[in-house]
Amino acid sequence: MRAILGQPVIDTILGLRDRAILEVLYSCGLRKSELIALTTDALNLEEGWVSVWAGKGNKDRVVPIGRMARLFVKQYLTLARPRLAVTAPSIRNLFLSSKGCPFSKNALLLIIQKYAARAGLGAQQITPHSFRHAFATHLIQNGASLRHVQEMLGHSKISSTQIYIHLTIKDIKRTHQRTHPLG
Repeated sequence: MRAILGQPVIDTILGLRDRAILEVLYSCGLRKSELIALTTDALNLEEGWVSVWAGKGNKDRVVPIGRMARLFVKQYLTLARPRLAVTAPSIRNLFLSSKGCPFSKNALLLIIQKYAARAGLGAQQITPHSFRHAFATHLIQNGASLRHVQEMLGHSKISSTQIYIHLTIKDIKRTHQRTHPLG
């Protein structure tokens, strides 16, 4: 994730937008359709949360947004979005294309694959869902409860969340040392 996140050139309008997109995907674990539908009024950057309205299954939820994602979204909102929104200032979507329109799913995929290729990763294997997957996996590996991750992802069933559990021997040993009385 770090390799991909570091690829956009943030001193350009599109590079700053792209970095904000990548940061939000990874920080919030959003589905591609949720990111595309995200509006400017769905953000509370001061308190650090994003409202996801009508996610999968028409469910609403609130998801935390991390420090780095907030930083890049603030920069994007200040420096880049006003310039992208010139042709259609009434559009409420947070992320806009170079023509000032909402993103398509294919355009989002192409952006992600471009930065994955620049990072030297298998570009065809990296998708918007890869960010969601990394979000959930990294939270669980760092001690988040499965139930909390389920809520953030907007899953109805815990079994949907369990696919993100990838225990390594390192994870197992760390848990053993932390929780076993003689660990």
